[in-house]
Amino acid sequence: MNYYFKTQKITEAVFKQLNLIKDNEPDKEASMKYIENTVKDAAWNPVLKSALTKCFTDVTAQKDKILAELAKEPFKVAKDQCNGIFVSLVGCFQMESCKVS
Repeated sequence: MNYYFKTQKITEAVFKQLNLIKDNEPDKEASMKYIENTVKDAAWNPVLKSALTKCFTDVTAQKDKILAELAKEPFKVAKDQCNGIFVSLVGCFQMESCKVS
């Protein structure tokens, strides 16, 4: 199985399992609520919320561009096989949450 496809499907399944999807897209409000309810470390809670907010903003702003690039099938995955927004959001979140000042 293609690594990108597998990563995408796992990422999407995690969002579904945690009820963080609305209209087949990642749900910002539910994701923020999830962080609020599960991250009890006072130092990390705002860091993760800030990272998530930035990523939702950035990925949403670039959604058409991201989907257009994925439509070219650079990973040999047809655009109707998965929603690349999930993996884009998680990748951004991983990078942003590491930028602790």
